[in-house]
Amino acid sequence: MRPGKYLPFAFAHFPPLFRSGHILIYCPVFGVHFTLLQKLQQAVGKKTGKGILIVIDELGKFLEYEARHQGANDIFLLQALAEVAYQGGDANILLVVLMHQAFEQYSKGLGENLKNEWVKVQGRFENIPFLESAEQILRVIAAAFRNRLTAPQQQDIKRQTTAFVKILAKQNALSPGLNAEPAIEILAQCYPLHPMSALLLPTLCQKVAQNERTLFSYLGSQEYFGFKDGINRLKQVGEWVLPWEIFEYFIENQPLATADHVTHRRWAEVITAIERLGDADPLEGRLLKTIGLFNIIGSQAGFKASGELLDLCFPKPVNVVQLLTNLQRKSIINYRKFSSEYRIWEGSDFDLDVAVQETMQQLGGFNLAEILAHRNKLAPVVDRKYSIKNGALRVFSPFYINAATKNNFFETPQHPKILFFLSERQDDTVVFESIVKMYPDPLSIYVLCENASRIKEVVTEAMALESIQSERAEIKSDPVAQRELKDRLYAIKHIEAEILSQYLEQPESNRWVWRGERLKLPTRRELQNQLSKVLETVYDQAPLVKNELINRDKTSGQVNGAKNKLIAALLTNAHLEDLGFDSTKFPAEKTIYRAVFKESGIHVKRNDVWQLVDPPAENKYGFAKVWQGINDFLANSSSPRKLTDVYSFIEKSPYGVQRGVSGLIFVAYYLANQRSLALYESEVFCPLATQEVFEILAKRPELFSVEAFDFTGIRADLFNSYLEKLIGKVPEESTLLDIVKPLAKFIAQLPHYTLSMKTLDSQTIAVRDAFQNTQSPMKLLFETLPQACGYPSYVGTDLNTHNPADFLNELVRHLNILNRAYENLLKSFKVQLASALKEPADLNLADLRTAIAKKYAGLEKYTIDLQGLKAFILRLQKTQETDEAWLESIAAFLGKAPPNKWLQNHSLDAEYRLIEFSERLDQLALAHSHQLKANADTQVTVFRVVNEQGAKDQIAYLNEPQEIRRELSLTDFTAIL
Repeated sequence: MRPGKYLPFAFAHFPPLFRSGHILIYCPVFGVHFTLLQKLQQAVGKKTGKGILIVIDELGKFLEYEARHQGANDIFLLQALAEVAYQGGDANILLVVLMHQAFEQYSKGLGENLKNEWVKVQGRFENIPFLESAEQILRVIAAAFRNRLTAPQQQDIKRQTTAFVKILAKQNALSPGLNAEPAIEILAQCYPLHPMSALLLPTLCQKVAQNERTLFSYLGSQEYFGFKDGINRLKQVGEWVLPWEIFEYFIENQPLATADHVTHRRWAEVITAIERLGDADPLEGRLLKTIGLFNIIGSQAGFKASGELLDLCFPKPVNVVQLLTNLQRKSIINYRKFSSEYRIWEGSDFDLDVAVQETMQQLGGFNLAEILAHRNKLAPVVDRKYSIKNGALRVFSPFYINAATKNNFFETPQHPKILFFLSERQDDTVVFESIVKMYPDPLSIYVLCENASRIKEVVTEAMALESIQSERAEIKSDPVAQRELKDRLYAIKHIEAEILSQYLEQPESNRWVWRGERLKLPTRRELQNQLSKVLETVYDQAPLVKNELINRDKTSGQVNGAKNKLIAALLTNAHLEDLGFDSTKFPAEKTIYRAVFKESGIHVKRNDVWQLVDPPAENKYGFAKVWQGINDFLANSSSPRKLTDVYSFIEKSPYGVQRGVSGLIFVAYYLANQRSLALYESEVFCPLATQEVFEILAKRPELFSVEAFDFTGIRADLFNSYLEKLIGKVPEESTLLDIVKPLAKFIAQLPHYTLSMKTLDSQTIAVRDAFQNTQSPMKLLFETLPQACGYPSYVGTDLNTHNPADFLNELVRHLNILNRAYENLLKSFKVQLASALKEPADLNLADLRTAIAKKYAGLEKYTIDLQGLKAFILRLQKTQETDEAWLESIAAFLGKAPPNKWLQNHSLDAEYRLIEFSERLDQLALAHSHQLKANADTQVTVFRVVNEQGAKDQIAYLNEPQEIRRELSLTDFTAIL
């Protein structure tokens, strides 16, 4: 099977094979059952037949399919048929296969191993090249034409044809074996094809297409510049379908698919020249296309762009010489004297084939899976059947893997995925088998792709071309090389995309494995069915949520806003039907509520009250399974669970809750079971489920954790004692939170002073700090608090040996100490204030306030210390606040901080400043009393006299000369100085 063309009716050229006793089997479809063939061979032998002839038509189509779909085994079937024929026998088998190209052309792009296998198959056949002569093809064309021309019109056509043939003969442009006289007869019958067009067509079809198939496609084509379109453009008899129109047809409608490098380059040169010509005279463009057509065909059969042949290709009124001159002046074409022909001016000295080979060697080895993941990532595969049935959009994410893929890729199953294992070597199959056995993830489907070597060759060539395009400077100034590279890169990328897309489009070509078992996937439809089966098996406990707004992994900002409104309604309006939404309107939050909470039976009316409850097991929407899953997940932990872990748990199999729904499910679960749950934000217990808490939870779930309480093993008498002692009653269905919440609220309302003071006894401090340092309410109530009060833990111990009443009495005592700590601070300060201002200690606060205000009324006018003493006096005389607020105001002024936030240093500061200001008040009061007795021009001044007996305040009267009028002893005056 050397390069040549094999026609579908080629068996007609083997008349010796049809002697008596031979049986002909014509196989339009590639496939033979060997048992039947052997039986047929035996039957023919018994009848003294000479043999069996098997003709396989269009073998090239099957080889193309085999090259694209490794594993189709058509090539090995061909080999098996050849071996059966080679065995011989009484009735020999003669196998004839028909192709349009050489055998090796169909193996382009295969790996070296497969190419070698194909060469072995080819070696079992005898090659019989067959190529119709140009004269024969022309006669076939002529026989296909029928016209209704009159005799004079036929004579005129023959006359023109004769003139054309004479020039062709003179230029040696007639096809080999075709003489002038038969040429005139044949070419005249081919009218309206111009004789030059008729001669060019067979050669052009042989060189760049599929011989007669392409030829007759052109003759029957109604496409733009097809033969029928050319006929429609003829205005009168005598006009012809010219060669430039042939060029247009092959450019517009027949994409170039030749594997011949030289021919491809000629195409690139012609197209580049046409683009350079731009908006010129249409006749110049037609002439350039004609020259390009001659250049593409080359000197085969004498076709060269000589002036005589070019002039022959245009009607007489056209001045071809002038057009050639114009094209030469524009440097579009040049004239070669040695060959007497015109050629496209700009060629290319860049050898793309050599550059590609060099670049491919430079690329060396690379990880094919990693490269494909970046350059040709497959789109997610949507399981339409499951998504429609269950109301949840499910997709399988495809990934490329190979023997070098790290194990952590398989060890972290999260979402459904299809893993395409690229097998480049024979031992890769063993690696694939081990991976499938080692990681039988129910969410992963493994696919063994044994044509990875071919993919790697295609990808390597594509990467080499891309590298040349971006890095080789010389190609940027070579338009022909640029077009050649562009065409080749487009073709190789198309092949790459086609091969990779076939993994999903034609699943039967590869080996699919799920849970260690091979899947039978004869069609893409069956693949969809299998994907649905996988999801239904893996997510067999998934709830049904009929709302496409929320039932997805990623929700829009508008939907997130609706979720926040819905959560707010759950917190405030759970007792109302439809959470209080307007019955006449259907905003997004209402539709989400109905799909998630109402239809599922989570929000129902019980005892004439709407409330959130656990969903019933019989409800068809299946939320009860998720509910029970959360129960089990929380119950199996001795410490709080991160909320993100809860979400991840219900989002995985077997529940498969979408991320848009998981947050809402938890909110409803918490509100329906909050008596037995504890919620923590940043490891701090949240005693109240407020809207602010849930708004943060919706945005930052990673900050939260949740804990469930189980009373198994906890003595009821201790629990009830807590309730009786701290709450005063034992409500039905009470839980730990009924105790923890008031305790936590009590501690949270304590002043900062109480929470930070160090002067309490050690057990009271331990009780106080237990609330701040213990995360779990259960641990707080039954372990930390008892230990802080000096009692053993009640967890895992026999309560009969530890009277809970004694512990609780001690706990209440410490709580009372904490509760009165701030009150005691104010009482102590009140005593200090009364003592410093020389008031009776037994005065109540109201009387003390009245006495102080009266005592120091108006004194603020007699001091210039605005920020100190005057401000203190004004505080003492305030009348707007309550008595306690008045006392706190004075304490805040003296301690430079509100007393409820005092630390140890604030209390000391307040005490020192109170002493200081009280002394200054005494001096100011003394001065004021003497000033009232003195003359108007006399100023009273207070001096403090300090001696060995102590300090004593003295009064001095100063007039204008500032003389001291008071009689002082010399000793006192000396002390003053």
